[in-house]
Amino acid sequence: MKLIDVPDRFNIPFADSAGGGFITYPIPEASQIGISDGRASLTDGFPPQNFLPVGAGGVPPFGQDTNGLLKQITEWNRWQGAGSPVPYSSAFSTAIGGYPQGALLASTTFTGFWLNAADDNTTDPDAGGTNWLPFFPYPQETLAANRTYYVSTTGSDSNDGLTSGTAWATLQHAWDFVLANINLAGYNITIDVEDGTYTSALTASGVLTGAPGPGSFQIVGNTGTPANVVLSTAGDCIRSSNNAQIMVRGMRLTSSGASCFATSRGGTLEFDTIEFNTAAVSHINASGGSLVTFNGAYSIVGASPFHYQVTNKALLAYGTVGSAIVTLTGTPAFTQFAFCSLSALIGINSGLVTYSGSATGSRYTAILGGNIYTFGGGANYFPGNSAGSTATGGLYN
Repeated sequence: MKLIDVPDRFNIPFADSAGGGFITYPIPEASQIGISDGRASLTDGFPPQNFLPVGAGGVPPFGQDTNGLLKQITEWNRWQGAGSPVPYSSAFSTAIGGYPQGALLASTTFTGFWLNAADDNTTDPDAGGTNWLPFFPYPQETLAANRTYYVSTTGSDSNDGLTSGTAWATLQHAWDFVLANINLAGYNITIDVEDGTYTSALTASGVLTGAPGPGSFQIVGNTGTPANVVLSTAGDCIRSSNNAQIMVRGMRLTSSGASCFATSRGGTLEFDTIEFNTAAVSHINASGGSLVTFNGAYSIVGASPFHYQVTNKALLAYGTVGSAIVTLTGTPAFTQFAFCSLSALIGINSGLVTYSGSATGSRYTAILGGNIYTFGGGANYFPGNSAGSTATGGLYN
């Protein structure tokens, strides 16, 4: 087709001025059989009576139905011909079982779009719904100074997030909003998470405009008493992927089905003053060329199969030159405290980082080219009550 093949547009809908006695609008969705003989519906179309001779009990089609049907169709033709998008509709989403992957919706401000990344998506993208990606041409505000947004258990993702009284409800909305609407221009965004228990996870995916590093998007709970800010989720509590960069401080994390922290596909995550409670898979899971660094003291208060699980060319390291203590409370159980494989690296300077307390399980496992480097910490450096091991090109130093 060529540009000149564009058909004539509907400047007005069909039967636009038809009076009430000459149009059925909108066409009813439910069948009209047994209610109003011969009337059309979205369920039946024109019913069977319209196809029978009058002498055999048939009913002629109603002109009002034809006018109404064509008006309803051509209103949408006119809307689409004008290049007009539509925003999310809860009623429509429910009726169709959710939006299909690839659907493109306007934001409620009509300043940009949302691209759907999953089939059967019933969530609202303007209220922090999942699997919606911001899509050009979102105009972004350029920061001229550092800024703080607030998240609270009493908040709402429809708020502006700028004060504790107008806080958002979820970390996911905080990330999505900043990603879509803010050019950091080298400044920092702090997400102030107020005391309370949260059950909504965060997946940070993509690169924030104008963000110079992980510290430019900081999630800060209660650094004095991390246990006052609890993030307890079924999946990963916080994941950084697709080159996202985030910093997390002052929280207690529990995952009943996955990991507390997870990074993948080049994501970066820095943390300190974290309390790791129980996790079904690992406390820290880094893979796919991603990076996790801790920059100060933290604690372990619950068990997990792995504390450090680093694979597939990922890196976990201690990131500062000062000393830090990792405190274990009770005797948490691990399968392996530190696990490293597939050309990944765990690099922790035993001269700077001390583990205080005890644990059960193997101290470490390095396999398939995984390298655990402790700067001379020795075989008993990591917590555990059984020896570590290396195999298939794995190294421990």
